[in-house]
This record gives sequence, structure tokens and C-alpha cells, in this order.
Amino acid sequence: MSLRLKLIVMFLLLSLIPALMVGYISFDRYKHTIETIRLRDLSNIAYYKAAAIEALFSSLISHIKVAQQFYNIKTNLPILIQLEDHPNHPMFLSAKKKLDSQLQRMQSILMIHDIQLVNPAGKKVYSSNPAHQNDYLLPLAAPEQMRFPHEKEGLYLSDVFINDRESNQQEMRIGVPIFDFNDRFIGTIVFEVNMARIYKLMQNTMGLGHTGETLIGKQIGQHIVYLNPLRHDASAALNRTILIGNKIGGPIQEAIKKKTGSGQLLDYRGIPVIAAWRYLPLLGWGMVSKIDTHEAFAEIRNLQQIVIFILGITLLLVIALAFSITQAIVRPIDQLSKDVRIIGSGNFNHTVGAYGIDEFGQLSHAFNRMAEDLKKITISRDEMELIVSERTLQLKRSTAELLEAQKTSDRAKHLEEIGTLAAIVAHELRNPLSAMSIAAYNIKRKANNPQLDKHLKTIEDKVIESDRIINNLLSYARIQSPQYEAVRINHVILECFEPFEHVAVTQHNVSCIKRLSATKQLMIDADPYQLKEVMSNILENALDARPATGGKIVVSTDVEAGYVRIHIQDNGSGISPENIERVFAPFFSTKSKGTGLGLAVCQQIIHLHEGMIQVRSEPGIKTVVRISLPIKKAASSASKSDPATA
Repeated sequence: MSLRLKLIVMFLLLSLIPALMVGYISFDRYKHTIETIRLRDLSNIAYYKAAAIEALFSSLISHIKVAQQFYNIKTNLPILIQLEDHPNHPMFLSAKKKLDSQLQRMQSILMIHDIQLVNPAGKKVYSSNPAHQNDYLLPLAAPEQMRFPHEKEGLYLSDVFINDRESNQQEMRIGVPIFDFNDRFIGTIVFEVNMARIYKLMQNTMGLGHTGETLIGKQIGQHIVYLNPLRHDASAALNRTILIGNKIGGPIQEAIKKKTGSGQLLDYRGIPVIAAWRYLPLLGWGMVSKIDTHEAFAEIRNLQQIVIFILGITLLLVIALAFSITQAIVRPIDQLSKDVRIIGSGNFNHTVGAYGIDEFGQLSHAFNRMAEDLKKITISRDEMELIVSERTLQLKRSTAELLEAQKTSDRAKHLEEIGTLAAIVAHELRNPLSAMSIAAYNIKRKANNPQLDKHLKTIEDKVIESDRIINNLLSYARIQSPQYEAVRINHVILECFEPFEHVAVTQHNVSCIKRLSATKQLMIDADPYQLKEVMSNILENALDARPATGGKIVVSTDVEAGYVRIHIQDNGSGISPENIERVFAPFFSTKSKGTGLGLAVCQQIIHLHEGMIQVRSEPGIKTVVRISLPIKKAASSASKSDPATA
């Protein structure tokens, strides 16, 4: 490879690699920011609409419990029931009129469809809505599962149902029992709520673009039933269902699991979306606000195209600049080489051209002085040839030293760039791993070949294993001081334990027990994310050590002398005495798969919290990991983690 080509390649590497790094980092940060903003906006929309729905039903429940004690109802409902077969009796009409004056006003204020009074036999004896007079003494319309409570504090909240007596409108009912002044059950008061108010709130797509929507659903058996018309399916209310565990409808499945969160999943159409989900405990509903990923991340795609365009322009400019700089360096060297050959041939009258005041200029002046000196010397031909040979050799050495110095400087810069690249190798490995995982998934989905699936499963397992190794290496190298906040320790433990318990019980038949009553309301100062990482590592180790049958994992807590203690016990294979002292050593592992960094990371995190972690084991019987954490952080810890106090 010629010097010119080497210099061009060197300039390209030194210029483009930083540009690519800066472009990648900037793009990644912008992408993360956009994703965070979109998910935050969706979470706010879901929170607002969930709060509005729960506020509406909480208000209706409060009002129906107030109406439950109305003197007017307690006085006149027995009259209606007594004279239900004589609706034209003056006393019946008088009692109904008194109820109308109060309940029709209440219906109007609350903007509900009807207020109904039902006798103990379940037949309607009063309606505040005049349009429902034809339903007198008829049982209430579906749902058939309606069973009104007879206890004083009883409350009935129906599912959404289609009322075939009201042009197939979707409705709900709220009911409470009524007792007379002697605490005898005399009937039920029922609020009939038209779902149109809820649907109007759900169909408000402000902030959700052209593809976004908010939806609600409820679990019925092993299916989830959508309760409102959808933006992409206007007839979905009570008609569209998905099977729990299906790959589509991920956001509503998360909400039905009583979770609050956000992320990227497939919606009920099988289309990738970003979504935020919440669970409404009062109604047993799940709520989702979502928008198609294609629309949500349009800005990211535009930025990606701009970055690619800028990098292309940068590449062209760098090539032009590298060629120009290379010419400025190589051309004087080529000319000096020609001048050296001319002078070396005995033409001492040849003058080397001036090349400025840099090293090339100094070298050219040295050549000229040498030629002048040679002309002044009168010696024999052999001596002259010897002197010329020596001087020429010196000049070649000087040129070589100059070039070598230039190469050494460039090599140092190149090594510095390589050192910088080494720091992000772990991150770059994820790109091919992700591509391999996606490719394996697509092949499996399209090939439908059981024999091929086994090999694809091996590829997916190896990709997951490689990603876990990278995560462990990054975690071990980048552990930072805890970001303290007041956290409820049981919440941190349960956020790790509950999903782990589901996997352990359903997939591995391992019994999971939690005993957390000692710390039920305990708040501690800690970094919740780091504690979750510790809990996850230790629970995974306990699961890996399980026996072939009868596995059991117990998590318990207690408080002692200003410390909360967390115990994780398993009945697995245990740890031998010769290895018990080495379990926290980096890269030590007795498992065939793993980096041996899990417990080392746990120990560092617990020590940063000013706590302790200990392991006791009886091989073949049990292993207990005990974590001790101070309930309140020390002043020194606060100064380390809070720059404002440092």
C-alpha cells in the first residue's frame, strides 16, 4: 500500500469514526427522548381518563348511598309495593308524585338514564324516567347475573350489558338495598347509567394523532371483552374479544393483570403500538391509551434520514480533505526523492526547491547546503563518491526519520481512537445480536418446520445468553452510587417476586412463599432500581439451584436495630464449604452458563447502601441469602449521592 493511500485511509478512520460515534450517540439520545415523551404523554392521557371514570362512578356510588337513606323513599316505597296492583289508587299516585319531585331532579343533576325502585321480588315498581312507565312490574332487563345485595352496606355494580328494551343501548346498573325505619329490607334503589358518557370520554382522541385511541376492557373467563367502540372497529363494544395469552392485544392484557405501565406491544389488530395501561380497581376494568408506532416515531425516522444524509456529505468532504492533505505531504516527499537522486548522480549544481519553513523546507535547505559544500571540495573521484554516498545515506535516514515520526504520531492518535472504540464494544454487540434474534423469529414464523425450530430455538437461547453476559459486564463496570428515595420495601420486593413467582410456579412447579408482614408499612431510604436488580439476581440463582421435584423458595423480612433484613431461602443443591467464601468474587461461578458477576454486582450495590449481604448454605438441604439494609441512610451516603450537599 502506497504512502498516499495509507494517509487517506488514516484520515478517513480518524475523521469518520468520531463522526459516526457522535451521530449514533446523538441519534440514540434523541430517540430515547422522543420515546420517553410519547410514553409520558400516553401515561398522562390514561391517568386523566381513568381518574375521570373512577371519579364519575365514585360520585354515583356516593349519591346512591345518600339516596338509600332518603326519608321520602323509606316512607313511600312501602306504599308503592302495597298498592302495586292498583297503580291508579290515589295513595299510589300521591306517593309516586312525591318520589318524582325528588328523584327526577336527582336524575337530571346526575345525568343518568333512570332511577328505579325494585320490590323484594325483583320487579320494578317505580321509574324516574317517564319513558319507562311501560316496564311497570316487569323484572329488570339483563344482565341475568344481577343479584342485588340485602346487607346494609351491600353494593351491586353490574357489568356493561346491552339493554334490549332501550334500542340495544349499552348500559350499567348500580344498586343498593333499602331498609325501612325498623331496618327491614323493603326493596332496592337502582341507578341506570348509559355508557354513552363513558364512550364520549374514550372517543376523545386529543393528543393521540391519527391512529391513537383509548379503550377499556374486562376479563370474562379466559377472554377479554372490549367495552367501548374502537377507533378502528366501531362495533367492538361487547362484541370484540381476545384470548388471554394471545400475542395480540398486549396492552389490555397487561392492564387486566392489574398493572400500571407503558411500552411497545402489539394491539388488538396485531399492529405495533406504544401504549400506557392502567387498572381500574373500582370497576375491574383495564384501560389503554395507545398510538401506532409508525406515527409516534415519525420524527425519529425523519431524523434518521437527515443523519444519514449528513454522514454522506461528511464522507465526501472528508475524502476531499484527506486527498488534499495527503497531496500536501506526499508531493514534497516525492520531489525531495527526485532531487536526492539527481544530486546523488553527481549533479551538484542542482538546487532543491524551497518548501516553506516546516520540516520539508529545512530538509531542502540542508540538501542545498550539502550540494554547495560538495562543489567546494576538490578530492579524488573515489573520495567524492564516498562523500556523496555518505551524505545521500544521511539524507535518506533523515527522510525516513521524518516519515517515521509522522507515522508514530498518527499511530498514537489511531491507538487512542481504538481505546475509545473499545469502551462501546459491548453496546455495539447488541446490534448483530438483535438482528440474529429477529431473523430467527421470522424464519420460525414463516418456515413452520419443527426440525428447523429446534435449531432456531438454540440460536435464540444463545442470543439471550450473550445479551445477559453483556448486561452483567456493563452492570459490573458501571455501578453508580444509589439515587436515594423513600420507598416501601414490600413494594420493591413484590415487584420482583410476583412476576418471578408466576414463572416459577407455572413453568418450573416451584412453590413460592412470601412472609412480609413484619415490614408491611415500612419505608426505607434506598435506590429502588438497584434493589430490584439485587432481588432479581438472587431469585434467579435460587430458581437455578432448585431440586428436580419439590422446589420451594421462601422470601421473608424482619426489622432489627435500625435495619431491615431480607431472607431468600431455597431448598436447592446448596454451595460447598470450599466455594462459600468465593461466591462474591467476580467471574466465579459453578454454573455451566453465566459470567459469575451476579452476586458480585449484588454485593457492590448492598455495600453502596451501607448494608451487608451474607450467604449460608447446607449442601443438599438449603441455602439462605440474608440482606441487611439501614432503614435511614447515613449522612455520608447522602453527601455521596447528592451533589447539592457535597
